[in-house]
Amino acid sequence: MVWMSVADVPAVVTAAFVAWWYLVSLRRVNRADPTYPWPATNSVCFFAGLLLALAVVAGPVASASMSGFSMHMVQHIVLMMIATPLLVLGAPVLLGIRAADDHQGRRRWVAVIRSRPWIVLTNPVVSWLVFAAVLVGVHFTPFMSAAMDAGILGRYGEYLLYGGASFFFYYSLLPGNPAANRLSPAARIGSLFLMMVPETMTGFFIYSATFSLVPSFAASAAASGRDGIADQQLGGALMWSTGMIIDVAWIAVAVHEWFESEVSRTRSLDAQMRRESAAGTVQ
Repeated sequence: MVWMSVADVPAVVTAAFVAWWYLVSLRRVNRADPTYPWPATNSVCFFAGLLLALAVVAGPVASASMSGFSMHMVQHIVLMMIATPLLVLGAPVLLGIRAADDHQGRRRWVAVIRSRPWIVLTNPVVSWLVFAAVLVGVHFTPFMSAAMDAGILGRYGEYLLYGGASFFFYYSLLPGNPAANRLSPAARIGSLFLMMVPETMTGFFIYSATFSLVPSFAASAAASGRDGIADQQLGGALMWSTGMIIDVAWIAVAVHEWFESEVSRTRSLDAQMRRESAAGTVQ
């Protein structure tokens, strides 16, 4: 079994750098304001997402994904639907803003998230359409075959495409990061629910296909004596069955945030009413 190859080095180095940056930023925030430390939940989510992403883009899974459709699909599912949303829940943008050691540093972060490209990419409608287009387009156009034929450049191009589309989709839907165009809680839940449609339909049509969608996978299966169509159907079944389960988990996160915001709002109103009542009594 191949545990590491030269092609895995960029992924490992990138993951190590990102982990180092997050830890340094976290320590800086906690030292600067011990009374308002960085939430441990954010850190757990971020490093869980980073480890999951690394687990599928380097090592045995990455190696198997280059010759098997089902393992390639596992890679897609983990990157787009699990690892990247966990990274978003780690609130890296908010951490970067809080960790900036001077006013100029914070202004640079704010300038980025207020820039037109960022606002367009995190627009819930745009990001939903991009996410759905990537999900469908990768599997039902020649893109995947071209990426497989392009070697390491195609491999990392896929990673960037999946991770980028997922990051911008979940950025304004999950809590933690500052967003200029965040939807109402109900609309966020609706957007997450609607994403089940392209996910499950993609899985269903892959499962139903009677011909190979990616010739290179069919050739690899034939060379090793495996049934390429059966492997492809397994990949489609994984997308079909797990997509809804994963989406329900993120919907639950959005519902929990909505509930917590309502509880906080109610407490604030109660406190305001008590102050007004006390002031009326004194008068």
